[in-house]
Amino acid sequence: MKKIFCLALTLALGICCLGGCGKSGASETGLYYEASGIPSDKVLLTVDGWEVTAQEYFYWLTYNCDYISSYYQNERKIVDWSGDRNGQTLGEYAKAQARNTCALYAVIESWAQKYHLSVTEEDQKGIDAQWDAAAEQAGGEEAYLASLAGMGVDKAFARQISADYYLYSHLYELYQTEGSELHPDQADVERYAQEKGFLTVEAILLSTAGAADDAARQKKRAEADEVLEKLNASSNPQEEFSALADTYSDGKDRDRYPNGFTFVPGSGTMPEAFDSAAQGLEENKWSGVVETADGYYIILRRPLDMDAVSADYFDDMLQTAADNAKLQYSDEYGAIDTADFYGKLTAARAKLDTAAGTSSAFGTLPAASASAQSASGSGSD
Repeated sequence: MKKIFCLALTLALGICCLGGCGKSGASETGLYYEASGIPSDKVLLTVDGWEVTAQEYFYWLTYNCDYISSYYQNERKIVDWSGDRNGQTLGEYAKAQARNTCALYAVIESWAQKYHLSVTEEDQKGIDAQWDAAAEQAGGEEAYLASLAGMGVDKAFARQISADYYLYSHLYELYQTEGSELHPDQADVERYAQEKGFLTVEAILLSTAGAADDAARQKKRAEADEVLEKLNASSNPQEEFSALADTYSDGKDRDRYPNGFTFVPGSGTMPEAFDSAAQGLEENKWSGVVETADGYYIILRRPLDMDAVSADYFDDMLQTAADNAKLQYSDEYGAIDTADFYGKLTAARAKLDTAAGTSSAFGTLPAASASAQSASGSGSD
């Protein structure tokens, strides 16, 4: 499913580092305290008893607000935090998304503790290397810290965030280990695959991105027809499909998924016409030319990649545990108003910019924080 680690992910919040990173900074200073008046170490909620602090929660609330604000700016619209979004206000939606993300990472960290997993010395070296690389790219540690300040992140907190990547990885390693407490029953994985309707496919895309007119699109269609003709004429179409994909496909994921990618039709991963065509294929059979807004596809259905399904099943286990967790909230949590918080946060950022002589460029976290999805290696979303 991968939504666990694709929220910019900016991976997760280190609610408890479990490896000696420690909590960061003074509790009554910093961007979030200025925006909320709540100390950073105040526990705002618990997830099955696992504590989530204000710093952790506000990190994700800030992320969600930034994302929403950026979307509205791109649409040349003004954000109305009181506006309706599926029965709740936009502000309530942003709060709920932050809460759900915190719950998910609380599960990751509590499971790591339950299974006696922690950040190792080797992991710490990786965290150091990631920090150094990110700082160098930013022009030095001072410049990097200044860029992170706009997200309410200091060095200790950034290290906590990176640590959760390793906890997730260790949990997944345990999950993959036969005989371990986390190793799944193969029958459960197969049932999950059937219930969700996973497919593994390989695709050739003749993209129409940049096609200026109908003539340009028709030219691409003619190229797709030629590719299909070569495939149909091949004496070894399975092997020929991959060769043709390497030669002609404009798809971006050929390097990541050279033997096909696994997904659930109807999930929004692929265009509707692609989903429909893929579902209609038998294993090792290919489609005709499938027209979509992206361009023209030729699809080959491969045998289902159960390793990819198993990776998604692991993420589904984590998500289900988060969804079913018992949440308890502090009085301060209930009093948080998204519009008020984000307005004050924006003003606090402006003061930071003035003091630093910069212009609201918020930093990105170390590389491991954004790449935890690679730990499981599934091609599905």
